[in-house]
Amino acid sequence: ALSVIHPVSTDLEQKQAVERIVKRVALGRANDFVIEIDSFLSSSGKDEFKVVKRTDGKIQITGSTGVAAAYGFNHYLKYYCKSHHSWEVID
Repeated sequence: ALSVIHPVSTDLEQKQAVERIVKRVALGRANDFVIEIDSFLSSSGKDEFKVVKRTDGKIQITGSTGVAAAYGFNHYLKYYCKSHHSWEVID
């Protein structure tokens, strides 16, 4: 079942992967984001994320996994920036 699937990558590897996504999507604004992976964020065993504006003005996105953090970044863009980014490519 899917409930037993867990990342095999380290928290650092997941963080770096999400930072690369942010760099590709946010372009010159990537330094405005801080990405953290905290596998203890979820007490339910499900992926979770939180988005917080820090006192230094940066947006901190913390996810229980890299996937959760990437989803949190997408959530921020969609609901706070009114922006949509998709993996789909139309030829």
